[in-house]
Amino acid sequence: AAGEHAVVDLLVATGLAESKSAARRTLKEGGASVNNRKLSGEDATLTPDDLLHGRFALLRRGKKNLAAVTVTG
Repeated sequence: AAGEHAVVDLLVATGLAESKSAARRTLKEGGASVNNRKLSGEDATLTPDDLLHGRFALLRRGKKNLAAVTVTG
């Protein structure tokens, strides 16, 4: 849908996952979160409601792997 971004793609783009299959595995195992909210399911998306101040998100894989994302457009 408009304004939604696949978390799988974001995990790969930020370097938090080496590949889409690794990102899907992380999501399936419950090892990813956006703004400290756990994600579940391989088809998780980042929606405008998930963004901080309408454009930022904090992605986490595991306990210590973090990446900040700025969404444009």
